[in-house]
Amino acid sequence: MTEINQEKGYQVGIHVDAASGGFVAPFQDDVPAWDFRLKNVLTISSSGHKFGESSCGTGWVVFRHRHDLSEHIEVEVTYLGGISYSMTLNFSRPATGIYVQAYKFLRMGMLGYKQKVKNQLDTTAYFREKMRDIKWSNGKPFFQICDPDDEPGLPVFACRVNPALDLEIDDFSIQHVSTNVDALFIYFSFEPLRLSLIFLIQYSFVASVCYNLSLSRFIGNFPLHRLYTIGGG
Repeated sequence: MTEINQEKGYQVGIHVDAASGGFVAPFQDDVPAWDFRLKNVLTISSSGHKFGESSCGTGWVVFRHRHDLSEHIEVEVTYLGGISYSMTLNFSRPATGIYVQAYKFLRMGMLGYKQKVKNQLDTTAYFREKMRDIKWSNGKPFFQICDPDDEPGLPVFACRVNPALDLEIDDFSIQHVSTNVDALFIYFSFEPLRLSLIFLIQYSFVASVCYNLSLSRFIGNFPLHRLYTIGGG
């Protein structure tokens, strides 16, 4: 972007949508610069209620410079005998998320968040291997891994039913699984990711839960009879 701005005479800035990664990347080692270390990054947004461990509905937007804060976003109002600046959607909003996020910052600190992220990534890797071990009766993997696998990234595991097996599994089968498993995951039914599952590994989703989910409850909810596992009992 710097080269384009210099070549074309532009002043194009970058907004970083770090909805999930904003509370993951800062606590990882050897992650390429993606934030205000890059001079063209002007704003960063992140969801505190995802991996920030705040309450639902907590979201953040950080501006490099105050003058980038548009008057259409920051509204000056007279309130309780003084001047107040509102940057919410409708001025009056609950402050629960802000208080919870502040508490987590103070309670956990940089070291706490770094350990949390490490635990989540380790648990994700463990869960991925357990799901990889699940085989069909012909010995082929039941799931096809769809994420970057062992590369550092988000504590997210993505897979889909192995299309090479040509199984009669439809959307209803996946929905049946999703309503009977105590785990946070997203189901996609559109091509080319049809019959795909994306698991978001939360802080409380520890290795023991992964084991029980992947090898018993999760498998048991599929309407299949020729599924078995290796390497995990």
